[in-house]
Amino acid sequence: MDAKLVIVGGRPAKADLSEAPTIIGRSRQSDLTVAHPMISRQHCKLFEVDGLLKIQDLGSLNGTFVGRKRSPKPTSCRKRSSPLAR
Repeated sequence: MDAKLVIVGGRPAKADLSEAPTIIGRSRQSDLTVAHPMISRQHCKLFEVDGLLKIQDLGSLNGTFVGRKRSPKPTSCRKRSSPLAR
């Protein structure tokens, strides 16, 4: 699956997002580490279901957003939407 992740702020390490699921967070144990104070140690998870990319908040303090809407439940990331983890 081709997917593009845009992180606003912080300095992400390189990660292969083709291997799903992908855990995003500040922790070194995360698949994609983002050094930013608004990101939790294990902030969110990207995964695929029936060919759709989904994002799920993992109980982060600041929430996970798809576009500008907070997404507390697993949410599909459709074309033209921009998942923002903050």
